Amino acid sequence: MIEFNEGVVCFAGGCQWLANKKYPLSNGEELSSNELETAIIYSDYQLNTPCEGWYIHKSEIDTEQKYNDVVEVFGLFGAFRKQDYNETFNKRHKLKTLTIRGGKVCDYESSDAIKCTYNQLMAIGKLKRMIDEKSNSKEIPNSSKANFKKDGNKYHREIIGLDGKRTTVDVYRVLDAFTTNCPATDHAIKKMLCAGLRGHKDKITDYENAIESLEGALSLLKQKG
Repeated sequence: MIEFNEGVVCFAGGCQWLANKKYPLSNGEELSSNELETAIIYSDYQLNTPCEGWYIHKSEIDTEQKYNDVVEVFGLFGAFRKQDYNETFNKRHKLKTLTIRGGKVCDYESSDAIKCTYNQLMAIGKLKRMIDEKSNSKEIPNSSKANFKKDGNKYHREIIGLDGKRTTVDVYRVLDAFTTNCPATDHAIKKMLCAGLRGHKDKITDYENAIESLEGALSLLKQKG
């Protein structure tokens, strides 16, 4: 079982991934951007699941929207807060923390609680919804490694094997076959192989994102010596 560090969103590709204001995910040693869906393709992917004792400090939920966002993400993992609609947000916000206790979201402080951040919870919530959506649509098998069809056959290519047989592969199977052990490098490869073909980003943007990821991978490699 993985022992997650404080602020971690998930474990993937041999790294613990954090969330910050600039990027959805970073590995803590370098700040290359990384699409959330990229993390899920790794066979060692594991989500840092909010559970009993998790809490978020008042300073992280300074607006009603953030307060509701946190309650919603906790709810994705079975912890619900009974809403009093006669109670204003300002009155609710007198709390010092928002905590999962006894399976419910409540105002409670404890010295042995697990501190989390707003950005961390939002990234965890996105990954949870992504997995649930793919599972419900039967687009992924019952394992941590996803066979995404989000972009349809834009990721699918028919190839001829060395034995002369034809088969269909996608980017994720190529990455699995050519293991780099570096999420940032895998992210760059995926961007380059399908640059400008996914519909929501043009070729120049995909190239720029790939370069950014490779620069991050190079920086990490140099730091490791």
